[in-house]
Amino acid sequence: MQEYIYIFTDGACINNPGKGGYGVIIKLKYKSIILGGGYRLTTNNRMELISIIKSLQSVLHLNSNIIVYTDSVYVQQGITKWIYVWKKNNWFNSKNKIIKNLDLWKRLFFLQCNRPIKWIWIKGHSICKENNYCDKLAYYMANYKSYLVDINYENENNIIC
Repeated sequence: MQEYIYIFTDGACINNPGKGGYGVIIKLKYKSIILGGGYRLTTNNRMELISIIKSLQSVLHLNSNIIVYTDSVYVQQGITKWIYVWKKNNWFNSKNKIIKNLDLWKRLFFLQCNRPIKWIWIKGHSICKENNYCDKLAYYMANYKSYLVDINYENENNIIC
């Protein structure tokens, strides 16, 4: 019988753009894994995407079906609907502009290719205790552990630190 991996994610940003963080809970059959990280300068949408990318990277070696829970409509709609149009249009949106966060969308697309992943949107700050925990962890990481550099974001926006 195929086992499932349940992934709960959230991203946060203070003064978007600003210091950002992500929080993840990965539930396996016999244990849970918690991941988090903080970035010195990024955006909320990038943190939402990075939270899922980091979680998928950590379970790629497992042969299980994956269910991802996210409170980001941007991510859930992006990966289930919009990405196929973007890819067909050479990563341009309907306004004929290159899509935002292209580096992360390409990574996420690659990670989810040929994998049985179910994407579920959940309302943020609701009764889902895992999402609430991820939210708190993401804000903690943004506030107190924002050491990592989102190089692609900073380079794309010509930020010199």
